[in-house]
Amino acid sequence: MPNPRCACRSNDATASGKPRYALELSGGLRTFLVTWPALSCNLIERNGGRSNWWLGIESPYDGRTQAKVGAAALDVVKDWDHVHIFAEDKYATCAYYDIHDRDRCDADFFPLSQDICSKRLAKSSTARKSGGVVKGELCVGGMVQRNKTNTKCDSHCQRKYKGFAHQWESVGRCHAALKRSPAYQSVEFILRTRPDVLLLQDLDLNGVVREMAVARSGAFLPCETMFGGYIDDFVVANKSAMDAYAAKEPMKTEDGHASFQRVAETRVGKVLQPYNPIVRIIGHGILDLPMIGKYVRAGTYLPVTYHHGRCVGKEAQRGACPGMEHPAFAQEHYQVLKDYVRAHAPTRADVS
Repeated sequence: MPNPRCACRSNDATASGKPRYALELSGGLRTFLVTWPALSCNLIERNGGRSNWWLGIESPYDGRTQAKVGAAALDVVKDWDHVHIFAEDKYATCAYYDIHDRDRCDADFFPLSQDICSKRLAKSSTARKSGGVVKGELCVGGMVQRNKTNTKCDSHCQRKYKGFAHQWESVGRCHAALKRSPAYQSVEFILRTRPDVLLLQDLDLNGVVREMAVARSGAFLPCETMFGGYIDDFVVANKSAMDAYAAKEPMKTEDGHASFQRVAETRVGKVLQPYNPIVRIIGHGILDLPMIGKYVRAGTYLPVTYHHGRCVGKEAQRGACPGMEHPAFAQEHYQVLKDYVRAHAPTRADVS
């Protein structure tokens, strides 16, 4: 018997025939090739279909290892309204944050090899207690690759540099593209999320909009952080709240190094607070690369460590549609991602 949650239910588009919603997909590509079919079904088709949406994507990838992944992603989004899928360029990212000196970008702001993060971690209390220098992990393309000592990554330092810099550059550029579009006039609500976000059940945006209206809220988030703040990977917002959310984060100097004033969840909480955001779990999560196999075959969501298990929720996971049964699933795109994971993921990756 077919899984009823694999059928893409749809409701009517706006009477005007113009898009009411905009999707700003921004951040690293990662698992986009297998998460998009579910997002297409449970979000786009569920809320009026393609004609009811402006679709945009700004997504960097690692040009050294993910060229085929990037090419496959371009094939998926060829009919979107705004498409910018590109190899990471640290100098372009530095320039976006008004750092135009390449030497400063290399040595200070953008340590791709985590030199600065390693040095800071070496001075930390953890390193002092261990009696040695802790080099940390290099987190590449959404996967964790441990160093020879099997020690842990200084993830906060990483977010303040490579991860956050690329992600919020993509957020800002995608939102700017929407505002330049003629469709912006008819758009009422904007949904920003990451390309590797998985939506395991349908999301009725009419219901979300009603909740926002009752609460007099300008933003809706589908989960809180482990510490009660707002997550930074998914938001539905009106235009004013999204302007604040997508604004370029100011820089500061910290310990002699260029840095951001706020990053990730801390930043989102600060800028959205005036808009009285509401939170309700809707069954979304980050799909990590090593976990794509079981999701595609069985619809199983397996978080890496603490990532998003609390956000997905048991109800969304119960009877979820296997990724391969969504109408938009393409075996050739999955194969591209499998080949990449086999070449670069830890041995625990399940891509059979």
